[in-house]
Amino acid sequence: MRFGNVKLMMSYRRVRLWEVCTALKHSDTYLSDRLNGRREFAPHERTRLAEYFGVGEDWLFQEFRPPVTRRETASLTPAMEAR
Repeated sequence: MRFGNVKLMMSYRRVRLWEVCTALKHSDTYLSDRLNGRREFAPHERTRLAEYFGVGEDWLFQEFRPPVTRRETASLTPAMEAR
């Protein structure tokens, strides 16, 4: 998933795409194309998004790794100990 941390922040903050677009002064199509990887974010857009969410730009645009649930952790523990 491209820019999964951006989408994660939108979900966490309960912000809709149009709200981010309004804050960044772009159309929803413009932002949607970037979030889905059809176009790249410009450096100034990355900075504005990081400021909007109040997080670090490096984290916001790093490769997305979904969090591990407790069930997944529990199922991995015996295999890890066997090594």
